[in-house]
Amino acid sequence: MQKTIQLLSVLPRRPVEFVDRLAAVAEVKLDRFSRRPPQYATTLWDPAIRGIGAGLGTELSAYLGESGLREIEEHVCKGTAAMPQDAPFESFHNGDSRLAGLLYAICRIMKPTTVVETGTCYGVSSAFILKALQLNGAGELHSVDLPPLGNSADRFVGWLIPAELRSRWTLHRGTSRRVLPPMLRTLGKVDLFLHDSLHTYSNILMECEVVTSHLNRPAAVIVDDIQDNGAFLEWTCRAKPELSVVVKELKKEALFGVALFL
Repeated sequence: MQKTIQLLSVLPRRPVEFVDRLAAVAEVKLDRFSRRPPQYATTLWDPAIRGIGAGLGTELSAYLGESGLREIEEHVCKGTAAMPQDAPFESFHNGDSRLAGLLYAICRIMKPTTVVETGTCYGVSSAFILKALQLNGAGELHSVDLPPLGNSADRFVGWLIPAELRSRWTLHRGTSRRVLPPMLRTLGKVDLFLHDSLHTYSNILMECEVVTSHLNRPAAVIVDDIQDNGAFLEWTCRAKPELSVVVKELKKEALFGVALFL
């Protein structure tokens, strides 16, 4: 009932957002009843990072041991522990530590100019990306996010991103379906793309297909929480990346996919 009241309160102030939120609810319900979870073939962590590193021409493990990674891990850990009691998002929305570390390492290796992510929440993945960009001395992160309903929800988006990293970060408020296509046309080419927003079949497929024509070479696409539908598999079959792996997350019963275009 509380969520319904919060949703209805959006209608008079932001009618477009109300329609987008209502459509997202319907999309999630449709997925639950019409999609069968796919049987993804997963790759163990060590072989996965060796394969990704080989694709990028260097050893990923060296970057996973950097002091910069330890620093941002410590910051995020402390920030999460000190989260205000009125924080509106459930902790399961936070990016997995294995995924966050991989994002950091790939950014350190690729030295991307433009990184785009959909779904920000408290900014776990964002913080790891931005730390890598800071150490690289170049690059910007563009995040697309429509926060879940909650008291002062917008105030908590990116909460865990350190102040000194925010100069490289731009937040675009709204759904990826509405915001992502025009934003990509403005940005031009993208070096790294992370999907971590609405994990429905149609939304994952839409985001991946929209970003494909904007990918630089080399480029990486990482898609979180792919376990509930076959969108990532379908997209990789069409887009034909040079490397595609599916990895189990460390602290959640979830999978993420990595695709490299070389």
